[in-house]
Amino acid sequence: MEIPTDAVNYGPYGSSKETNWSVELGRCEYIKEVLVNHGWIVDGIGFVIADASGLPCPAKWFGGRGGDASR
Repeated sequence: MEIPTDAVNYGPYGSSKETNWSVELGRCEYIKEVLVNHGWIVDGIGFVIADASGLPCPAKWFGGRGGDASR
């Protein structure tokens, strides 16, 4: 893929180690809320998982906690 000459590339950010992550849902679980901490870039992302009754579990968080919080 060719990058246009007027494009600006930023990054990579974070750890110098390759880190992969995933969110695995159990039977009858669902993502109730997505949390994002950000500024100029995304610092971290979290997922509030709920069970079939709608009760949330503690958020599964990936990345940092810097920046502004959004839901």
